[in-house]
Amino acid sequence: CSQPLQEVVGHGHNAKHVKDCTELFLGGKGIEQLAGFERLVNLEVLWLTDNKLSALNHLDSNIRIKQLYAHNNAICTLKGSLLNLKFLSQLDLSNNQLRDLQKLLKTLQKLHVLKELNLQVGLRKAQMQYSLCFRLHSQFPARLFAVSSQPASVSNVLRRTS
Repeated sequence: CSQPLQEVVGHGHNAKHVKDCTELFLGGKGIEQLAGFERLVNLEVLWLTDNKLSALNHLDSNIRIKQLYAHNNAICTLKGSLLNLKFLSQLDLSNNQLRDLQKLLKTLQKLHVLKELNLQVGLRKAQMQYSLCFRLHSQFPARLFAVSSQPASVSNVLRRTS
């Protein structure tokens, strides 16, 4: 489990430091499950990169998160706390194990403030790559900003325009 308060100045013992914490880096710590974020109510930027997470749970108290970087994990579902992040404008879920594109798109549509989305999905056929790009572009009132293909993946960055 994660121990986010250990990363805050004073290891979470000083209530002012915990309350004032707006950015937290928990990358590369081998975290399999999130826990202990309840007191970090002013958190705006969270880095969870290079861990072993399968879901984004236990962030229900962190509604102020604007930027969430969770690439290079084992995330296979968007069920959990993601929809509670009402101010989320940047989301990076590249190099995860997201599978059901229909459910993925339905969930992402509910993130009304989302301006930047980075997905890199391991797909094997070029047809699936183009299909994914088209679906993302048509599902969001956004402009497809960059698409670059690699042999077994597709990289999508979406930016919503005001």
